[in-house]
Amino acid sequence: MVLGGWSTRVGPTDEEVAGHSSLATVTKEEREARLGATDDTYAFENARAVQLHRLRALEAALDAQTTDLLDSIGLDRGWRCLEVGAGGGSIADWLCHRVAPEGTVLATDLDTSVLGELSRPNLEVRVHDVPKGRPTGGRV
Repeated sequence: MVLGGWSTRVGPTDEEVAGHSSLATVTKEEREARLGATDDTYAFENARAVQLHRLRALEAALDAQTTDLLDSIGLDRGWRCLEVGAGGGSIADWLCHRVAPEGTVLATDLDTSVLGELSRPNLEVRVHDVPKGRPTGGRV
């Protein structure tokens, strides 16, 4: 990953995870079977032991720029927002506070296990595999 001209790697590779029994909680085949995600359809390894760490690192690196951009377009109360690829939910949470009380946020991701832990009255979380089309179901 390249961030602002700096080359950065966030989280371990599949090989590094496989080399540490405490981190190898999900095999590549299990992930593909459970999530329908393959290396061709999902950008990052989602082994449970490293998932939250990876998501928090991405938030730390990118959230300030994202919220600055959203501020610059005038995001305010009452807006209806869609966040695709919401990951750990930090931006969805920020959006919920910003558009409340009348506004709503629909946050989607292929794996909503971390995102689904957010509880906001104006937040809806859905599973979404972007290449396959629209989000499925309702709140998880």
